[in-house]
Amino acid sequence: MAHLVDDLKKLSPSTLWLLSISLTFNIGSFIVVPFLAVYLHNTLGFSLAFVSVQLTLKLFSQRGLMLVGGLLSDRFGPLWVMGAGAALRILSFFLYAWSEHELVISVASLVFGFAGALFVPASKSALSQSVIPAHKPLMFSLRSTANNLGMALGGLIGAALIELDPLVLFASAAGVQALSSCFLGLPPVRALHARSAVLKAEHPGLRAPGQILGMLTNPVIVKVSLLYLVYIALYAQLEFTLPIATANTFSERTVGLLFFFNTATVFLLQVPLNYYLGRRFSLDKMILIGFGCIALAMLGFYQVPQLLPFLALVSLYTVGEIIIDPAIDAVASAQVHDARLGALFGLLGTAALLGGLLGNWIGAVGFVAPAGGVFWLGCAGLALLACVIQCLPTAEWRSARSKSP
Repeated sequence: MAHLVDDLKKLSPSTLWLLSISLTFNIGSFIVVPFLAVYLHNTLGFSLAFVSVQLTLKLFSQRGLMLVGGLLSDRFGPLWVMGAGAALRILSFFLYAWSEHELVISVASLVFGFAGALFVPASKSALSQSVIPAHKPLMFSLRSTANNLGMALGGLIGAALIELDPLVLFASAAGVQALSSCFLGLPPVRALHARSAVLKAEHPGLRAPGQILGMLTNPVIVKVSLLYLVYIALYAQLEFTLPIATANTFSERTVGLLFFFNTATVFLLQVPLNYYLGRRFSLDKMILIGFGCIALAMLGFYQVPQLLPFLALVSLYTVGEIIIDPAIDAVASAQVHDARLGALFGLLGTAALLGGLLGNWIGAVGFVAPAGGVFWLGCAGLALLACVIQCLPTAEWRSARSKSP
């Protein structure tokens, strides 16, 4: 633990402020996200079919356009693109609040998603540029923790405001997003603008097709993109099939316990566990450990245990989640020049979209009522397949890379 504290102290002010920006961005977003469907259906009176379309528009806009956001981040600098993402999300809040017209609401959903498509790859790129390579796994773990904390705090604030006038809810969310934009103007963060300019001068830009083709011919990036796709497909079950199995096996009230144990495991273990493993194992081995944990948890779900063992399996599943996500980001970011990080994280965002679609499809066709049945064995097999992919030899890729400060 002493080593962890020492390394945390070594993080630069720009890194800490960037983490604060991710935190506030997520707080502002999740003041609205958990209650958007309720607002559209109960308050505005739209049909459930229309609400479903809005959530789909938001998802496809964010995931599907993330590569565009990454390319823009590399072109104009991550801080400018992060600011544009925050501004667009504020715009989406007021579009939701001020109009009841179907077209305007649909535009709001698209703008909301595109804001995330801009912000996420740009923020990952900025954070990655702000630390030395050895600190990237720790930084990505801190980013994940900040995001989860923002989701939890935003949800609590939204719950306290949901019964007030809708304008209060959306204005509060906009105010928090504006705060994240203000942080972008602080001197420690602005210093990254100069670094981005130096990177662009040292590594002149390629056209978008050339950047993407270059990454798709890198075997390491192809491998981690495929692993990320599988990981997101398995992660999708946390929001889709696991709650159904929990409600059917125990009760609907225990669904809250499912998410409580998931969130608590992230908060308690994300940083210390990854730091401990990172000092003892390579990132490749950590990815194997992560998928191994998910495979064991899926096998356990097949047995439909009692409640306490079931919740322990949820925590084991979450351990796999918190190991894999930052490890893949760290492995991928080592493959490209810092001037290409936005496009890289955008490409991973596209893989996440495909993984989400795959996860929803296998859940829809494979889940056996009431508790899942052999579906969980299939999920365990998918996690083990990821382990096999990870063990496949990968040719060493020689590319221009820069050392982060």
